[in-house]
Amino acid sequence: MTTTPTSMTESLSQEAGSASSQARTGGSSKPYFMKGFFEGLAKSRALQVVLLLGIIGVAIAIGSWASHRTERAQAGLGLLYEARLERDKELAALAATMPKPAAPAAKPGANAPADATRLEEARHLKTDAATAFPKTIAAYEQVVEKNPRTFAAAQALLGIGDLYFNHGNAERASEFYRRARDQAPSRLYESLAGYSLMSSQIELSKWDEALDSGEKALRAGENSLKGELLLSIARIQEEKKDFASATKTYDRIGKELPATEQARTAERRKALLPAN
Repeated sequence: MTTTPTSMTESLSQEAGSASSQARTGGSSKPYFMKGFFEGLAKSRALQVVLLLGIIGVAIAIGSWASHRTERAQAGLGLLYEARLERDKELAALAATMPKPAAPAAKPGANAPADATRLEEARHLKTDAATAFPKTIAAYEQVVEKNPRTFAAAQALLGIGDLYFNHGNAERASEFYRRARDQAPSRLYESLAGYSLMSSQIELSKWDEALDSGEKALRAGENSLKGELLLSIARIQEEKKDFASATKTYDRIGKELPATEQARTAERRKALLPAN
């Protein structure tokens, strides 16, 4: 019979406990010390009070820790909100420097403001994000510094990464996506940051690094991103000319995510692969 690490640990613990008990009682395995303790507790009012106060103290400490953690999370979200307000202001300022788009032919009932179009174009304008969004980036960094390894910090790091990525600097973006992944407070954020890191590496044609990032994000086990991650991994395998692996990945999508949009996309892409 194979001995598992768990059963081995339990066996060693039992042997150690038996030996210790025998050493204290001259060979007897009866827990005289514990028996005496509980008998004393039953008879001693003072001991009961001390024990009760100890339990209350532990409960207060746990409650205080939980309260501090909640306050910290709320403070982090407040700073994150302020950082996003700063982002919106600096985005509007960037959009204001852009020429107004030509007004389309007016349609009855249509009233789409030109400013909305400029804002959307400004979101993806190729520019130096550090110059265009200095206050935003500083505010996001404050969130991370004051609330490390929290949901707010993860969103702040992803926010900085998105600024660099959307404005044309995938190399810089990948640094923040990697930080977000390595400091993720949950599997969801580990997968989100890993997906973003993979996307920035795809943009840079760093196929081996992108594949590694995609597989790590997949291992985080967040099912909501599984389809998109597998489709991206298959695309990377195609770029590496590893069509056999791409075929297997597309087949995996069809098997594990049947009757989904990702499965239909996988089937279409698989049909376009060269014979292998």
